[in-house]
Amino acid sequence: MAIISTEAEIQERLSAIYEELINTKDFIRNELIESRLNYDKACDKHIQTGFRCEYEWIDAEISHQKNFIKYDIYCHLLEIVNDFRDLYGQFPEYHQMYVTLNLIMLQLAREEKYELAAILKNWVDRIKCIIKERSP
Repeated sequence: MAIISTEAEIQERLSAIYEELINTKDFIRNELIESRLNYDKACDKHIQTGFRCEYEWIDAEISHQKNFIKYDIYCHLLEIVNDFRDLYGQFPEYHQMYVTLNLIMLQLAREEKYELAAILKNWVDRIKCIIKERSP
């Protein structure tokens, strides 16, 4: 039975989170595309009905805007995590990555961007769990 070092296990779990982050960002991108199509349809309908479908158009605009902001934070999150990834796909400075993401999350909360802070909190907590669980 092979024994995997604690460091190797941390790296493996961080890599799995990284892949999940990419997949989540791609899923949200698809939602963004769909919300844009719905927004375009609502705009067309609003115009075709003589500007009588204002609420549908406003709802579609709000939905698209929320999806855009969510996608943007995932892109930003992935960019930060990529900065801590080396050429071999490892995260040698994972403690610093955790601290950086935590500080950004707290800054978003101070700016009262609670939805964005909550998105980051999910990933920050998961990284923290991996580090604390496996650290000697």
